[in-house]
Amino acid sequence: MKTIFTLLINCIFLTIFAQSTEIFDNSWYLNQIRINGVSYDKPNHHDSFSDTAVSSAMMFSSICESGGLMAVVAVDTVNQEINFTNISFFDGDCNPGESTQFKDKFFLFFDDIQTPVSYSVNTDSNGVKTLTFSNNGNVLTFFNQLNLPPETVLSNTWHLTDLIIDGVSNPPPSNEEVPYIDLDFTENDNMIYTTVCGSLNGQADFFTENQFFILNMEATAESCGYGNNPAYESLYLGFFWNNYYQDFGYLVEDIGNDNFQLTLIDQSGNQAIYNSQFLSVGDTESLMISVYPNPVKDKLRIENPGLQFNFIKVINSSGKLVIGQKILNSSDEIDFTGLPQGLYVVKFEQNGKVLKTEKVLKK
Repeated sequence: MKTIFTLLINCIFLTIFAQSTEIFDNSWYLNQIRINGVSYDKPNHHDSFSDTAVSSAMMFSSICESGGLMAVVAVDTVNQEINFTNISFFDGDCNPGESTQFKDKFFLFFDDIQTPVSYSVNTDSNGVKTLTFSNNGNVLTFFNQLNLPPETVLSNTWHLTDLIIDGVSNPPPSNEEVPYIDLDFTENDNMIYTTVCGSLNGQADFFTENQFFILNMEATAESCGYGNNPAYESLYLGFFWNNYYQDFGYLVEDIGNDNFQLTLIDQSGNQAIYNSQFLSVGDTESLMISVYPNPVKDKLRIENPGLQFNFIKVINSSGKLVIGQKILNSSDEIDFTGLPQGLYVVKFEQNGKVLKTEKVLKK
């Protein structure tokens, strides 16, 4: 009986110890607020993102980009309670509407606080941890992970094959200084990494099935110094920096032979195109195909020197063929006038074989 009692005491101690370290050892992302019996889910906007860190003496929470709150805390890990004092609020720069409402409810939880606040940390079968604060019937729910990308995106290293800026194709360099440009997503910290000579990283939140944004973006100080590499590095990393705190669209396609294509699309229709298998620059540069303007309003111009392909297919975002057209000339037009706004895939075929695909935004 004494042995059983000792084991129970040890289990209770280990549980309390795990709780005490878990609240300090994770970054917490606000997911839901319950105030006065009403629940508010985090809106799918970058400025609703809230990153919270708790130490034994302080708590910091960001929201609305430059806003958030700071408080002095005393954490009682035995009773799983937190006492808050000296709470300071910083409004930040929320978009009007849902984001502002979510921020206001978050602040209201602490404005009406009656310390101590009860807390708990739980882990689900997938290893995702949930932190809850409960006080006077109001509840905050945090996760220790952002929304992950689909498994196909997460499980591959992506190799840049083209960068389309203002409708102009910019294939990556391939030389001793920049043999390739890769993009990676990681599961444990929701990070996105890409490197030319210097590197760029940030936290990626895939908040819908075809959209994500990058938070806390930062870059290393290294830069390229050979030939056209510095200009290309600036152009490529600028694709991300110029869209800081803006949503990206993305599209994943199975292009055959166990190869997938990932396309990132910014708010202006610029695209970074990657393959899950490495293709040499020669494989992409050998097809001298030009498509413009992109975004397109009515007529899409296609330049096909040497008649490298003889048929094009236009596929909508639902995977439906909306245009199929023979190409008989080295310069031709595709009529997008009757198509609704959205993202389309244009496939260039030669005798039934797909040679290349391009993403085109219809405005």
